[in-house]
Amino acid sequence: MRRTSTLQCLREALAGHVGGFDKAMLLSVISGVITGLTFAAIIPTAQTLGGASTVMGLGFWQWVGILAVLAVSSGVIDYFRSVTSYNSALDFLAIALHGIGDKIASLPLGWFGKGTAGRLSRFATHDLMSIGQSFAHLISPMITGAASTITLCATMLLWDWRIGLTLIVPLPLLWGAGKLSSMMLHRGDDVMLALDFEASSRLVEFATCQGALRSCGASHPYQPLTDALDARTAGQRRSLRWGVAANLLNGMASQLLPVSMIMVCAALTLQGALSPLAGIACMGVSLRFSNTVNDMFAMLLGIEESRKSLDYYLSVMRERPLPEPADSKQVTEPGAVEFDRVRFGYTASAPVLHDVSWTARPDSMIAIVGPSGSGKTTMAKLIARFYDVDAGTVRVGGLDVRDQRASDVAAQLSMVFQDVYLFRGTLIDNIRLGRPEASDDEVMRAAELAGVSEIAQRLPDGWRTNVGEGGRSLSGGERQRVSIARAVLKQAPIVLFDEATSALDVENEAHINACMAQLRATSTVIVIAHKLETIRNADTIIVMGRDGGMVQHGTHDRLIAEPGMYREFYEARCRAENWSL
Repeated sequence: MRRTSTLQCLREALAGHVGGFDKAMLLSVISGVITGLTFAAIIPTAQTLGGASTVMGLGFWQWVGILAVLAVSSGVIDYFRSVTSYNSALDFLAIALHGIGDKIASLPLGWFGKGTAGRLSRFATHDLMSIGQSFAHLISPMITGAASTITLCATMLLWDWRIGLTLIVPLPLLWGAGKLSSMMLHRGDDVMLALDFEASSRLVEFATCQGALRSCGASHPYQPLTDALDARTAGQRRSLRWGVAANLLNGMASQLLPVSMIMVCAALTLQGALSPLAGIACMGVSLRFSNTVNDMFAMLLGIEESRKSLDYYLSVMRERPLPEPADSKQVTEPGAVEFDRVRFGYTASAPVLHDVSWTARPDSMIAIVGPSGSGKTTMAKLIARFYDVDAGTVRVGGLDVRDQRASDVAAQLSMVFQDVYLFRGTLIDNIRLGRPEASDDEVMRAAELAGVSEIAQRLPDGWRTNVGEGGRSLSGGERQRVSIARAVLKQAPIVLFDEATSALDVENEAHINACMAQLRATSTVIVIAHKLETIRNADTIIVMGRDGGMVQHGTHDRLIAEPGMYREFYEARCRAENWSL
């Protein structure tokens, strides 16, 4: 597959805001042409200074005037080129920060896998600025260098073909050395890429799982993090060796051009083809030209170093969310949920659900039970269309979720999961997320119903207490109450509870069961749970088997009256309730 050029990728990264970038490229070309003409004009100026009355019909002061005009023009153009390049860099940073956030929010959960958080963290903290620097400091000067090189080579060919060829012949060799150096640098980057991701992921894991680690006595040292950092250090050494080899090759190749030019200019001067002053000027121009070429290839290597970051950014931006219609069809049965012969697997080789069919009527309560890995949580995710089914249909509100916009599906749902995340802010702020436009009275009623009022009374600043990052200042049960309050406030026709009471104490569980009863009066409630108090009053209980198929369904009384998995589950729970310490 043909690789897209870096310039094309940079234009794509600007997401249509390419006017400033194109202007910077045009100014770079103009600046390069002026720079090349300036280099070329030095030699006839030296010839007239050395004794020639005129060169190309112009005398010494006329050539000095041309140099002055070129110098002023170059300074003005360079100023506007630099400003335009910096503005393009700022445009990219703004576009990328907002764009990648919007894109991530639109992607299905299946896109988020192991290492995604670490890779995104590295992009936001390191790679983003690397690409921005390409816009501001590398692309435009490199284009200027390329334009000045072409201009100088063309004028030197016209002035003296031998000097022109001496400038041109080493360029392919320099380009080849630059490509080889680039490959070496990429080899070093490839060594570090996976190691950086692993180290970032383990660091995030270490920071966010301190409670679990300390309870196991494994927080210091945390061996997975230590191993990842050690591997990263070893990888840095290997990457450094590749980088040193690339720089050594590039440095050796860069000497080819000035040495060749000095030899040719000296020979022409000794033969009388050039005056001594013109020969010295020609050598000086060649040295300056050599620096331009070396800088140009160095900037090319710098751009190539940031290319992987750019490719990653574009790969994220090119990811397509799940397809959805331009407009949703009208919901025909608000509050209804239906699985119709659904088959689904996170990977093609490992299906999770097999031919699952069930229906939840509006304002009913459905309980889903089954062993771990039977697909209970997967069904909740399919209802919310975090994924698309492999076969069959999931209907919400009487319509296939694929015939509705994602925002319209989400508007019909409130979801309460076992692991609740609260955002940094007050209790009120976190509850209001359920329905931002709700009045203060509505927020307070939802909070009262969910038992959050009791929490506020115990906190030092009451309702204005900051719950901390992730809600760490609250217990797990208290965070669940806040999550329930969000669901109550949203007033969605369908409420999903995924193991919401599995690890709660009696007080918190009582509050949440009371909320479920309240929600049941106005919403369809779908509960994934194992506690008998939660599921025994459901209108329908769906029992999932270990292979992801539905093995039983019915009311609690009907299911315990017949042999099967549910009765075994019920009897085991009853025995467990009679245990005592």
